[in-house]
Amino acid sequence: MTSFRRALPVSTTIRRLPGVLATPTAEKTTRRKVPELTGTPVWWLIGPNGAGKTLVARWLLERAMAGGRDVKAAALDVNTRTLAEFFGDGIAQPDAADPASVAAWMRSYLGYVAELQLPAMFDMGGGDQALAHLIASTPKLIDIMTDQGQAPVAAYFLTPRDKDLDALATFEAAGFQPKNTVLIFNESLATDPDMVFAPIAEHPTVKSAVARGAVLLRLPRLFKQDVAIRMESSLLTFRDARAGRLESGEPVPLDSFEQADVRFALDRLEAVFAPIAAWPCRHSS
Repeated sequence: MTSFRRALPVSTTIRRLPGVLATPTAEKTTRRKVPELTGTPVWWLIGPNGAGKTLVARWLLERAMAGGRDVKAAALDVNTRTLAEFFGDGIAQPDAADPASVAAWMRSYLGYVAELQLPAMFDMGGGDQALAHLIASTPKLIDIMTDQGQAPVAAYFLTPRDKDLDALATFEAAGFQPKNTVLIFNESLATDPDMVFAPIAEHPTVKSAVARGAVLLRLPRLFKQDVAIRMESSLLTFRDARAGRLESGEPVPLDSFEQADVRFALDRLEAVFAPIAAWPCRHSS
């Protein structure tokens, strides 16, 4: 019988921090009307490794936990499953590794969280084949989820590489077009984000998704490299970094200026996701 872990742990452990470097850039957020979210959100974080998925997943989960909200999360990358390293037993994982079996596991997990009426998040890691199998084997996936009170959210993390658009193009063409879709341009390693992302923004696949209502967000550079390394090596959560103290009461391994930088970076994340603030990790009313 399939069993799923029922709760994220109260205390989280971070074992790896994605290499997101920091220099301030101007915030650029969507001005388009944002589709409302109807139902309990189920997020798919889709995109290549290093595109910012796990950073955002960590932030969303910590944010939900800080607000006392129960969120189910699963790590589905058959090779890394990095999110599980951060949150330990709070992250569900399929035992199988082949895409067809993982797709079947996702179907079961969707039913599980629907029965609980809880939000959920799937970190697809760098491999999206399992989701491709799920979409192919369940042509009415969005309709089924809607009928059971769920609101699918497709979050595509994109870098300036054209190849990153393959998943978006494939899934959209297959009919997987959730009303709540967000395209996240990861500008963290771009010296001139406007220039390098211009071809992506003008790509027919992106323009088509935006035309049907997808929201475009830009994720700027956040953390300085040396700060990121110390946060990683000391297993420091975003919450403790912001507070300046560990749960034990000991000070964090950051000086006052670095703590201020972290608080600024987290505030920037809030600003970036403000246009879709009603989408993440909430229960349906």
